[in-house]
Amino acid sequence: QGATDDDQVRAIAKPLRKLGENLDLQHHFGFLTQWHIVGPFDNTKGKGFNVAYPPEEKIDLKATIKGKLGPASWKPYKTTNDFGILDIAKQIS
Repeated sequence: QGATDDDQVRAIAKPLRKLGENLDLQHHFGFLTQWHIVGPFDNTKGKGFNVAYPPEEKIDLKATIKGKLGPASWKPYKTTNDFGILDIAKQIS
């Protein structure tokens, strides 16, 4: 149990880190930090909302899938951001 408000946690973490404390805010919040991402897939005119692409039907981390820009394969990503932020669009573009 502990603080869960982002601003409150930042305010507490900053001076503690200056004192040399090693803080694992990702663990504190329980964030997922390791991901596998595949894509991009075609969503021209929103058509992707009406189509189930292969990864939505079956997850096979070794598969190569037809993506919008050609063959797409799953890639592992890990975020080191304290608040678990991962810019997915940046990773697949």
